[in-house]
Amino acid sequence: MLVAFSVHSLLEGLVIGVQSTPTEVMLLVGAVSCHKLVVAFCLGAELSSDGRPLYSVIPPIFVYVLGSALGILAGMFLHLGTNPEGNMVVPVFQAIAGGTLLYIVLSEILPRERSKSLPGYAPFVQFLLFIIGFVLMVLLNFYV
Repeated sequence: MLVAFSVHSLLEGLVIGVQSTPTEVMLLVGAVSCHKLVVAFCLGAELSSDGRPLYSVIPPIFVYVLGSALGILAGMFLHLGTNPEGNMVVPVFQAIAGGTLLYIVLSEILPRERSKSLPGYAPFVQFLLFIIGFVLMVLLNFYV
């Protein structure tokens, strides 16, 4: 899971690095920061749930965070040699970043959460919240 999150983080950084205006950069930095806060919390909770000592949890988190910085640097260098008009770099990297996140959720997180034996109506609530989150993201995509 750490490798998938790190690749996702690197690709998010690439998307930020290839932006051409400061407004686009700041908008994406804000969005990615909010997203990284949740993902880093989940990754930290996952790593520390095994009862590991703190010194063994810090290096994987550092690798995850370093992915964005390296991605931003690589994106800046990519952007130097490309024409911003008609450039397909940003959509391709955004699609790959979205795909890696979808892979992590569908192949690693959801199966583990669904395999837990939960009391009563909790599995239904879990599924309902998943659907509500999906619908909210679709609505945000179309109306914001």
